[in-house]
Amino acid sequence: MKTNHNNNRFHDFDTFVGGLKKEDSRNLKITKTFQPIMLTLAVLYALVFQFDTEGGWEQRVGGICYAIGFVLFALIFRKFYKEYRDVDYGVPVVEMLTSAIKRYKMFQRKMLLIIVPVLFIDLGMILITVRSYDGDFSAAFWTTQKLLIPALLFGLVIGLIIAHKRQKPLRDAALMLLKEIQS
Repeated sequence: MKTNHNNNRFHDFDTFVGGLKKEDSRNLKITKTFQPIMLTLAVLYALVFQFDTEGGWEQRVGGICYAIGFVLFALIFRKFYKEYRDVDYGVPVVEMLTSAIKRYKMFQRKMLLIIVPVLFIDLGMILITVRSYDGDFSAAFWTTQKLLIPALLFGLVIGLIIAHKRQKPLRDAALMLLKEIQS
């Protein structure tokens, strides 16, 4: 099955499936790796801030917020891991292509799940830094936002670049192949 699109690097179905398997495998490995990292960070923050005898309630609650945020990230990575683990290339071609199109859609509703752990970590940062500002929550809030927002934007840009470079061509090829099959 040859494609008619000259700008796509996937010239035939086998090349496309090979690229799809490679990207799925890469994402499976990433999601599997980040689960224990997030859980380790959760335990670390919970322990460090709970046993800090000099810190006030803000540090303890901030540490709990960090821990909750990292546990939620671990759960999200687990959900994504299961999705990549359960990819089946033995299903009918139309079903496999439809699944790949959904999996590599640039903006997905499921990515909104990330907002919740980010908010917990943000609250943790605010509570932990508030002591440095003599209890001024407003100053702590704006200081943490000056750090967090650029970091999130940087991560978003890097993610979009990676998605555009590696995943968009797969999705485009899947759309094209599906269109050829259905016509």
